Amino acid sequence: MTPSDRQWIDHVLRSEWIAPESPGPLRPRMVSPDEIDVGRWRISTRETTAARPNDPFDESLNVCFLHDDWKVIPLKVYRPLVYYAAFGQPDIFACLRIAVQSLLDFGQWMHDIAVLTRSEDLGAVHQTLSPMGLGDRLHVVTVPGVDMLDWCLARYRIDAARLFRTHQPILYLDTDVVCDGPLDPFCLALARSSMVEAKAEGALGEGHPESDGHWFGWRLMVADGMAFDPSERGFSSGILGFANVGVAGTAFDAILRCAYGHAERTGDRRHYAGFDQPIANYVLRKLSLFSPAQLDATASFYRVQSGPTPLPGPHRPRGLVHFNGAVGDAPSKRGAMERYLSFLLSQRATHG
Repeated sequence: MTPSDRQWIDHVLRSEWIAPESPGPLRPRMVSPDEIDVGRWRISTRETTAARPNDPFDESLNVCFLHDDWKVIPLKVYRPLVYYAAFGQPDIFACLRIAVQSLLDFGQWMHDIAVLTRSEDLGAVHQTLSPMGLGDRLHVVTVPGVDMLDWCLARYRIDAARLFRTHQPILYLDTDVVCDGPLDPFCLALARSSMVEAKAEGALGEGHPESDGHWFGWRLMVADGMAFDPSERGFSSGILGFANVGVAGTAFDAILRCAYGHAERTGDRRHYAGFDQPIANYVLRKLSLFSPAQLDATASFYRVQSGPTPLPGPHRPRGLVHFNGAVGDAPSKRGAMERYLSFLLSQRATHG
């Protein structure tokens, strides 16, 4: 056995894997010098090394092993990543603190977390999250952040760091998303998806044939000659899930180029009130990559409005609550998120 073979076997043993029939992640174990058990399958070390990829091991997210000489076992690495984008306002970083705290406490998140930000805000990110003791699970990545358009488009910059190529599945959360239930069941399903998963929201046509198309991109679709049903639902870009960069990379790059190209053509970097969202709706629908299948069951919306409003009902938490409202209205969202997190903590203290 070569040193590279041994390193590959060590990598396989250290990683968690998903098999087609497995209800949860599998951790391989060495049962003899020549055999490895993966769930109910026994694989020889010879077959394990035969499947050794040429790519860097941690970027090889999908592998096929054989057992009983010829029977194929397709395995997916289970190495989830949640990432955020946070820029500018103190209230945004306060929301980030609440979001990550809820992810750890109620999402029961034991995996890596990344934050995309501009270089000027690195100190604010570290000051916000360092008390949580995340250690090497926290990754902070700098991206362009001149204005609101840059801030909103940061979520699509999954080429900004190598860590996006080493994780599966990957979940983007706005800083105004609170976790109120465990996320691993959702992530296990997400790792098997071939689509970009998003939460369906309002109708594409936005309720009126003369609407501005600020939210779900129908005017872009018309301008491009796309056929669509205005009564079909568009999606929120505040939560985006995908198996890996191979699923979303081409589409996210197209969203970035489309958004900046549109801003240059119109001379307006604030053309749409939804900034990135109508562009994402247009691109993902054109590429037939949008699916609501996973997130419609996992996420809910809470509309932040002025004045006192009831908290979301936590009796049957789905996992994610998106406190959506006007883009940039972080103070109102922060207040609602703080009240909801306090309620969740008090419920846990009372009922265990």
